[in-house]
Amino acid sequence: MNVSPRATSEDTKGGGTALPRWMRASEVAVGTFDALLREGVTVLVRAAEGGGAHRRKAPVLLPDGRRMQLSFQERICHLLNRYGLGSRGSSVAGLSASQIAQAVVGKMWTGGFQIAALTDDVTALRLKLLVTELSKAWKRGRRRVEPGWESPFSTLRASYLAVFRESMVRDVYDPWCLIAFALACRGIKEMHRCELCFRWAVPGIRFCHEHTQSIAGRGDSRARGARYRRAKRMLDGFESATRRMRLPMAVSAARLPRVIGRVLWDIGTVDDEAALDASVARLAACGRLGEAVLRADGDDLPWPRPAVLLDLLSAPGLGKGAAKRNRAQLWGALRELLDPLEWDPTNWPDKIKASDRWFGCVARRQPGHRGLGKSTSAKLAHAIFLADAGYSRKDVAREIGISVSALSNWSARFAVPGHPFERLITRLNGAFPDASALRRRERRAKALLRQASVR
Repeated sequence: MNVSPRATSEDTKGGGTALPRWMRASEVAVGTFDALLREGVTVLVRAAEGGGAHRRKAPVLLPDGRRMQLSFQERICHLLNRYGLGSRGSSVAGLSASQIAQAVVGKMWTGGFQIAALTDDVTALRLKLLVTELSKAWKRGRRRVEPGWESPFSTLRASYLAVFRESMVRDVYDPWCLIAFALACRGIKEMHRCELCFRWAVPGIRFCHEHTQSIAGRGDSRARGARYRRAKRMLDGFESATRRMRLPMAVSAARLPRVIGRVLWDIGTVDDEAALDASVARLAACGRLGEAVLRADGDDLPWPRPAVLLDLLSAPGLGKGAAKRNRAQLWGALRELLDPLEWDPTNWPDKIKASDRWFGCVARRQPGHRGLGKSTSAKLAHAIFLADAGYSRKDVAREIGISVSALSNWSARFAVPGHPFERLITRLNGAFPDASALRRRERRAKALLRQASVR
């Protein structure tokens, strides 16, 4: 593929495929295409090394759903064999990731590819040309994958599947797919926490997919705006509840190869067992999260209910053995329920705890709940004082300036678990005298009046 360094009239007018928003972020596209190509090969080799020994085959799950036994050379898309580096007796597989990347890129340079433009700086226009060319190639069926640029993870899977194949024939699109791979890895490292909740947000967007008001969010514009405003009101309470939690703020460079190995091949790590045990324990201990997932009415949930997680939570005696047998389904269900961009299992224990606090804040901010209003709080305190003194509901309502029906509505609205006025309304209902006590008090008052009139 030969990318012209000069802009065409179509590109200057905004034609062609637009750049993804996360790719337009400041730190994603920096450097030259040559540096991106070397970076893409290096990070792919490091991720493939995490799946076991170089020459040992391991069962992996490809992004397209195929489960295969792949060796080290096959996990890095046959690049060593494709460019004559992985022949029998070759010691390239024993080199470091940077040395293998240097050898692969050197073979690409001397292999007759039209990549003279690789030394040019990465600009928005040249990235747009790259995305447009790769999208057209994928849509033509040359790589038998669907173009995915919505997030860094979809780009990562699409670029890997585009270069992964059984044949050992060189292809002109291999360097550009590896460049897209490097851009996706930079996008993953630049992900940050949503400013309103515990989820990940892609570069260039301040909020996650649940709270953004752009077209990338779920639902129509009215639903997106309602979720954003509700989260804005819940922010103070949620931040105060999670200030001491160790929620990840970014994907570290040390964890990046493990995340890529999980995304591309579902390769586990040595700390998966500890993360699994901690996640299962947190799921069993988090009552708000379990109640929200197990509710019959799923329309009120901010996320779809995964059937797998429902089965795990509703099973009697949530056992460790059952969770181990369904480990992959558990991680997938948690991504579907809580955060689709979370691919590091070690982050799930803290994220599950944070989501439980989030569901608690959601329960306190249901529609119709005004929260800690000063006027309502003062009236409730006055009503409790009068009820303790023996006043009836009618007398209390008249003294605080509301109707009896409004006082009854307060009892129905505020007596909700987790509501800020739950304790006040429970104390008020318990302070009101019962009907028999009111009748005894009325009979006693009438008797006193009769005695006074006789005298």
